Amino acid sequence: MLTAWGDDILVHPHQNAILKKMVHFNLLNADFLTSDSLYMAGEMQKLVPEKNLKVTVANFGIELLPVTLKKEKVIYSNRLHKPMYRVDKIIKAFAKFHQTPKGSDWRLFIAGSGTETDALTDLVNSLNLGSAVEFKGWLGPAENTANYQTASLFISVPNSDATSVSLLEAMAYGCIPVLSNLPANLEWVLDGINGVIVKDLEDDFITPAFDLNFSEAVALNSTIIKSRATKEVSKSAFGLIYSNALRK
Repeated sequence: MLTAWGDDILVHPHQNAILKKMVHFNLLNADFLTSDSLYMAGEMQKLVPEKNLKVTVANFGIELLPVTLKKEKVIYSNRLHKPMYRVDKIIKAFAKFHQTPKGSDWRLFIAGSGTETDALTDLVNSLNLGSAVEFKGWLGPAENTANYQTASLFISVPNSDATSVSLLEAMAYGCIPVLSNLPANLEWVLDGINGVIVKDLEDDFITPAFDLNFSEAVALNSTIIKSRATKEVSKSAFGLIYSNALRK
């Protein structure tokens, strides 16, 4: 049994021939495979065209805590501070949004850490965002959940991703997701319905979120998570895989 992660399939095989052969070998020799998105399952199959892969689409699920929707005018980003996550684009978009009448009293919380943290801090200072942007650092589960509970919007715009646990958590805790236009994201969010799919990273891509009916989007996202992304749902999916494996 083999569970694939996003970088395993979407990044590493395209870096060099050796990594591609390693991934191919593992996929070819696995009897049962799982992927956290339908898109990545398709990419797995492309890497092994000579075999019909048995891929179950299932994520690990998230642990739901009581949701208290005491939302504030806060936007939350908690992806790693690495180039692929493009946190700088979030800061620049927020700077444009912050200059509008609607955005003047909103704040951006940036959690996480990485190789770009210092550069991101310098960018915030150069844009004169001052107290409007708060760097939260690396957070534990309780602090991370508290920020989800507070934030009205969640932004994640990487250039490559499968199903992100952060996205699922944000949806569960009532944040409207603003996401990059990636196939895996489109399996969870319909642009203009329960979130925003960013069309141009150079624009203010935050303001379009206010065209949504927030209460309807939050309710829809809650339904999606409860039906597809809780630990109980995931236990059932993985339990079925193990049952089939034992019968083989």
